[in-house]
Amino acid sequence: MIDFYDLSLPPDVLGSEQLQRVRQRHPSDTQGFRKIPLECPNWMGKQWAMLDGETVRLKVCPSKVLGRWNTWGSSDLRQVVLETAPVVLRELGVRVTAELLAHLAAGNYRLHEVHIAHQFWLRNRGITDFVQSLARTISESHGPEHLPPGQGIGFYLYRGSRTRHWVLYDKQRETERKAVPRYRQRFRRAEGFTRAGIGIEREFQRVVASSGPRLELRLKDHFFGRNVALATGSGWSADTADRLYRQYLVKLGLPSRVKAVYCREQAQRLPREVFKSYLLWAHGEDLRALFRTDQTFQVHRRAMRRELGVDVGLPASAVLARRGTVNAARVFDWSNRVRVEDLAFFWADGSNSD
Repeated sequence: MIDFYDLSLPPDVLGSEQLQRVRQRHPSDTQGFRKIPLECPNWMGKQWAMLDGETVRLKVCPSKVLGRWNTWGSSDLRQVVLETAPVVLRELGVRVTAELLAHLAAGNYRLHEVHIAHQFWLRNRGITDFVQSLARTISESHGPEHLPPGQGIGFYLYRGSRTRHWVLYDKQRETERKAVPRYRQRFRRAEGFTRAGIGIEREFQRVVASSGPRLELRLKDHFFGRNVALATGSGWSADTADRLYRQYLVKLGLPSRVKAVYCREQAQRLPREVFKSYLLWAHGEDLRALFRTDQTFQVHRRAMRRELGVDVGLPASAVLARRGTVNAARVFDWSNRVRVEDLAFFWADGSNSD
């Protein structure tokens, strides 16, 4: 699915009259670069537009513009842009004409960044455990992992390339964090959903999020500088995004052995800070050295001994020597990805369909 795109429209696509209308609607003291936040009651989040001279640039998360969370969607970039860019342009103050739609359909825009994401099946293992274990395993051989800003539920893998990044996400945990009133209210206002439909879409989103980890390929501006044929929308076909994803996924080189955490399901019932301590210990950290006082260490130690029957005063390598491993390369095989048609059982009785 296309999770995010950043594109710019050349001056001849909008025209001087449209640009003047945008400037009047979003006045600024400067005539040059300006960043414009856009928010609509039907959207699940804020989108951004930038006006730089005669060029309009859009930063859009398609799923959120369409009124749902970004767990599933189309991988056809041109179709996604055609569906969502006009919606954002209207909020910006642009009059969407047939000529403008024809330009978008033909791909007459320049790409600066595209995120392509897929979920992968993870059976009989905890997603949170696996995501954190994989990030730690890679950090041990390739340097420290990097948390993206915000919720702290994803890790940059092999970060450093100027052309592309891989980001590993625990969407199940993100879904749980977003189950708060302000997100529910925004989702309730989404156009086209009844109260029953809200619950159905939300449950389907949870099913997708809990199917397994998510691996996201982020193509950066330098990528499009080196691949001129893909720098404009006209160079993309319906299968280009998935083809690029498969091409770079093969080269990713994920480890074949990722340790699984013992008693993860029971450990999740612990208080949040104690659960974090347990995960650190299970991955080989010495908790005595991490805590500032021995009293805090003993509190966490007693809680884990009472609930899990393990003594974190001993090295995890000795206590959890028999824990299983997961083959990450096999998990993130293209044939193991989650497809919406794989979840057709969710709509099987027909009562949940439109």
